[in-house]
Amino acid sequence: MTPERIWDFFYNIEKNYETWHDDHDFLHWTKGDPLEVGSKIDSQETVGGHKNGIKATVIESVKNQKIVFNACLASLFHVSQTRMDN
Repeated sequence: MTPERIWDFFYNIEKNYETWHDDHDFLHWTKGDPLEVGSKIDSQETVGGHKNGIKATVIESVKNQKIVFNACLASLFHVSQTRMDN
Protein backbone atom coordinates (compact mmCIF):
# COMPACT_ATOMS: atom_id res chain seq x y z
CA MET A 1 0.00 0.00 0.00
CA THR A 2 1.42 3.34 -1.04
CA PRO A 3 1.28 6.54 1.03
CA GLU A 4 -0.93 8.06 -1.69
CA ARG A 5 -3.50 5.24 -1.41
CA ILE A 6 -3.55 5.50 2.39
CA TRP A 7 -4.03 9.28 2.16
CA ASP A 8 -6.87 8.81 -0.37
CA PHE A 9 -8.55 6.24 1.89
CA PHE A 10 -8.59 8.63 4.84
CA TYR A 11 -9.43 11.66 2.67
CA ASN A 12 -12.56 9.74 1.62
CA ILE A 13 -13.16 8.18 5.05
CA GLU A 14 -16.85 9.16 5.09
CA LYS A 15 -17.58 6.67 2.32
CA ASN A 16 -14.89 4.16 3.39
CA TYR A 17 -15.67 3.97 7.13
CA GLU A 18 -18.62 1.57 7.01
CA THR A 19 -16.94 -0.77 4.51
CA TRP A 20 -13.70 -0.75 6.53
CA HIS A 21 -15.28 -2.86 9.32
CA ASP A 22 -18.74 -4.32 10.00
CA ASP A 23 -18.90 -2.63 13.44
CA HIS A 24 -18.61 0.87 11.95
CA ASP A 25 -21.94 2.73 11.78
CA PHE A 26 -20.97 6.18 10.44
CA LEU A 27 -18.30 8.83 10.29
CA HIS A 28 -18.95 12.45 9.28
CA TRP A 29 -16.73 15.48 8.96
CA THR A 30 -18.48 18.05 11.15
CA LYS A 31 -16.12 20.99 10.60
CA GLY A 32 -13.67 21.85 7.87
CA ASP A 33 -12.41 19.89 4.90
CA PRO A 34 -11.05 16.33 5.13
CA LEU A 35 -7.61 16.04 6.73
CA GLU A 36 -7.06 19.78 7.22
CA VAL A 37 -5.70 20.89 10.58
CA GLY A 38 -8.65 21.89 12.76
CA SER A 39 -11.17 19.70 10.90
CA LYS A 40 -13.41 17.60 13.12
CA ILE A 41 -15.05 14.19 12.81
CA ASP A 42 -17.89 12.46 14.60
CA SER A 43 -18.24 8.70 14.31
CA GLN A 44 -20.04 5.75 15.81
CA GLU A 45 -19.39 2.03 15.98
CA THR A 46 -21.36 -0.77 17.58
CA VAL A 47 -19.20 -3.42 19.22
CA GLY A 48 -20.85 -6.34 20.96
CA GLY A 49 -24.17 -4.51 20.92
CA HIS A 50 -22.70 -1.42 22.61
CA LYS A 51 -22.53 1.89 20.77
CA ASN A 52 -19.33 3.90 21.06
CA GLY A 53 -18.69 7.32 19.65
CA ILE A 54 -15.43 8.87 18.60
CA LYS A 55 -15.02 12.61 18.15
CA ALA A 56 -11.67 13.78 16.84
CA THR A 57 -9.85 16.83 15.59
CA VAL A 58 -7.02 16.79 13.06
CA ILE A 59 -4.06 18.37 14.86
CA GLU A 60 -1.34 17.67 12.30
CA SER A 61 -1.51 16.82 8.62
CA VAL A 62 1.26 16.37 6.05
CA LYS A 63 -0.09 15.05 2.75
CA ASN A 64 0.98 11.46 2.03
CA GLN A 65 3.12 11.43 5.18
CA LYS A 66 1.24 11.99 8.42
CA ILE A 67 -2.24 12.46 9.89
CA VAL A 68 -2.56 13.08 13.63
CA PHE A 69 -5.93 13.14 15.41
CA ASN A 70 -6.75 14.21 18.94
CA ALA A 71 -9.59 11.80 19.71
CA CYS A 72 -12.13 11.29 22.47
CA LEU A 73 -13.90 7.95 22.84
CA ALA A 74 -17.37 8.12 24.38
CA SER A 75 -19.44 5.08 25.27
CA LEU A 76 -23.03 5.62 24.30
CA PHE A 77 -24.53 2.87 26.40
CA HIS A 78 -25.86 3.20 29.91
CA VAL A 79 -23.97 1.49 32.70
CA SER A 80 -26.25 0.48 35.54
CA GLN A 81 -24.90 0.83 39.06
CA THR A 82 -26.24 -0.94 42.09
CA ARG A 83 -25.30 0.08 45.60
CA MET A 84 -25.77 -2.20 48.56
CA ASP A 85 -25.42 -0.65 52.01
CA ASN A 86 -25.32 -2.63 55.27
